[in-house]
Amino acid sequence: MSEKKENIKTDFSWFSNSKIYQIFIDRFSGTKEKYNEEELKKGFLYGNLKSAINKLDYIKSLNFNVIWITPFFVNQKNGYHGYHTINFNHVDPRFAFGENIEDDDTGNPLDENDLNLITKSDQVLIDFIHECHYRNIKVMMDIVFNHVYETHPFFQHAKNNINSIYRKWFYFIEDMTEDEKNSLFPMYDILEERRLKKEKEEKEKKEKKEEIKEEKKEEMKEEIKEEKKEEIKEEIKEKKKELTKEEIKEEKKEEMKEEIKKEGEEEIIKENKEENKEEIKEDNKEEKKEDNKEEKKEENKDENKEEKEYLKTERKYPLAHLSFLNLGFLPKLNLDTEPCGTYMINVLKKYIKMGIDAIRVDHALGASLNYLKRMTDEIHKEYPNIPFIGEVPPCTLIKFAETIKSISKEKLLLVEKEDLNSIPFVDQIFLDFEGYLNGLLDFNFKNIVKAFCEGEIDYDICIKMLNEHYDKFKGKNIFLVKFLDSHDENRLLFNCNNDKNLMMKALTILFTKFEGRNDPLIIYYGTEDFMSQSKTIYNEDYGDFRTRQPMNFIFEKMRDLFND
Repeated sequence: MSEKKENIKTDFSWFSNSKIYQIFIDRFSGTKEKYNEEELKKGFLYGNLKSAINKLDYIKSLNFNVIWITPFFVNQKNGYHGYHTINFNHVDPRFAFGENIEDDDTGNPLDENDLNLITKSDQVLIDFIHECHYRNIKVMMDIVFNHVYETHPFFQHAKNNINSIYRKWFYFIEDMTEDEKNSLFPMYDILEERRLKKEKEEKEKKEKKEEIKEEKKEEMKEEIKEEKKEEIKEEIKEKKKELTKEEIKEEKKEEMKEEIKKEGEEEIIKENKEENKEEIKEDNKEEKKEDNKEEKKEENKDENKEEKEYLKTERKYPLAHLSFLNLGFLPKLNLDTEPCGTYMINVLKKYIKMGIDAIRVDHALGASLNYLKRMTDEIHKEYPNIPFIGEVPPCTLIKFAETIKSISKEKLLLVEKEDLNSIPFVDQIFLDFEGYLNGLLDFNFKNIVKAFCEGEIDYDICIKMLNEHYDKFKGKNIFLVKFLDSHDENRLLFNCNNDKNLMMKALTILFTKFEGRNDPLIIYYGTEDFMSQSKTIYNEDYGDFRTRQPMNFIFEKMRDLFND
């Protein structure tokens, strides 16, 4: 863990209680009218900033005072979302102009002077910011500083030349020492230990269950035996009564007595036989179970032996370099090395000079706390009013822990799944960022309200849980930016099962000012128009296109809510 940041005077009062409207540049305004599903999934539809300027009065009419725009850097051929950067120095002409590109200059990052140049596309961003400021709307940019796309000239230069000046900007496995290589694997070892422990606990639980089951079975057997005895006694008693009749001769009586006695005994023998049969059946079942258990045990033994052997032997990292989510085409940047760290800070300074007011830090978990401290300190010395808002969703990243630099592996292990059970642990992780970032996207707020929308909890429990969540941040100097959906989530209305009334209740919670809090809130474009989707974005490749449909501007507009 790093030391917290030095005391630099900052003022983010303008950001308190702000209402942020998120624009997904390629899908908001100016999109082409005809497109196929393939283009919708992973291609440009040519929404652009120049066209978005014409929609600023609309956004202002809904009383938003901040616009968050998705990344605008020069991207790879199909990087319509902006997260596959091939040059941080300039705005992608497609994000500036859309389909009718007026200037296709994308710069050359290998040129040392490239960052200082202003292209025509950069000028469109300057115009967009100017028009926003004219309407008293601030602009929040989205910085993707954790990784680049594989065709980025820096990575290509480094990959093809071991002596490249950019080589240390990335994490090439072959350049690492044995200790560095081995440090990639402790998480797998921890996960393995955890799996075995869980397996053992489940086994013990199962055995205990079986014991209780057997005890109950024995008790039931005894009860049934006693009941049967009583029934037979009653039958014999009844039959004996019949023998009292005068018409029956004495010797007949004796015969019948014998017969009844015999029948009673046969009944008991029969019952005992049935019970024995059941017992034998159960014993066989148990034996079979035990055999299966033993076989399973042996299998697990072999499996565990193999896995333990695997842990002992030399392991190889699956890729030639560290990358975002183990996607080889997104090589991870080493921000702690120079001049990589300085370069990214200079990139930010360029866009702040152009008028950017706030910065959303994509995948903030990928940077070390040392680097976050350095970056925010250097910016705040010159620009004390620029808040840094981090994206910190730890629950989805446990399997790629070797690329997480800002929190401990132990804390990552506490969060297996993004649900209500993870909330206390995510709160702990959030608290670690106080003093390094000025705010975080509040995934816990989103998950609590989502549970309400999906009927997992009722309204009162939802509010109670939110208050408990906020209690942990009393006296802490960090914004928890509220949101309910985004370009990476299912749309709010879809989560509400397309129930508009329920969606309005969720939005009312979003707009609620909780005691002692001054957190901003975010509305994803199209929410005001009740935009939804037909299926979840999960369970299929490129499924996120469902939540990134082009804005249709029909405007059922929930103006009353937004203008409160």
